[in-house]
Amino acid sequence: MTLTIRDPERLVLAIDRIHDRWFDVEAIAYDLGTRVVKIPFWNRPTTRPPVNRVTGEPEPFDGFPLVHDADEPRIEDKERIGTYSFNLVAYSNREIVITAEPNLRISCCVRTLHLEFAPDAVDQLVAKLARYPEARVTRTDDSITIEPARDAGFTVELHVEANHYTVYFDGGWHEDFDTSEDALKCVGFGLSSSCRLVVTYRGTVPCRWAVQSALGDEWVTDSVTGLLTFPFWRRPREVFKQNDLVAFRPEEP
Repeated sequence: MTLTIRDPERLVLAIDRIHDRWFDVEAIAYDLGTRVVKIPFWNRPTTRPPVNRVTGEPEPFDGFPLVHDADEPRIEDKERIGTYSFNLVAYSNREIVITAEPNLRISCCVRTLHLEFAPDAVDQLVAKLARYPEARVTRTDDSITIEPARDAGFTVELHVEANHYTVYFDGGWHEDFDTSEDALKCVGFGLSSSCRLVVTYRGTVPCRWAVQSALGDEWVTDSVTGLLTFPFWRRPREVFKQNDLVAFRPEEP
């Protein structure tokens, strides 16, 4: 859900949301008509600005705080290196001050304290799953785990990494995604009856996970993850697992 902050005591939530996240000072925008300051940033805590692993170009921004009812911001940029990581957010005497590393200070006068943060990938998924009271959800700052609603189902996890998203099925099968949209689609697929997971055991040890999708009356294997070491001398057996928490639509879980 969207995080809105109007009480100074809730500023700690803003710090939790943006601390150690990177932004480009040149991307800061001010709309004089609406009196809103927008600071696009990369929504995952990293040690350096995220770049695309294939092209080497910066990743698209995936979050931004909005400062409402504000005068044009004053930026003290001593280093002039372009990208910085958020440090602290403070409010006093109708002024918001944002500090970043290294040596950057953003300040703007406001009539009232009003900060707004769009939801991140984990927030979006939690909000969607709120429609399903039977969903058993565990979340942290950078991950969410959905336990199966029945014995024949499997666990679905979403992890927000430094420069990508990883979805896990049953703790074994996994796939990386560059965008939150694709990762959330995969989560929705795994939670639906349109997906089937074939787990191969050697004895009691799961060692191979095949993700299948329904094609008419047949199941087609889309992707396989397997362990490199396992008790190969034991007889293999297959277990079919399937969730039915949501009706899968490609655009959302």
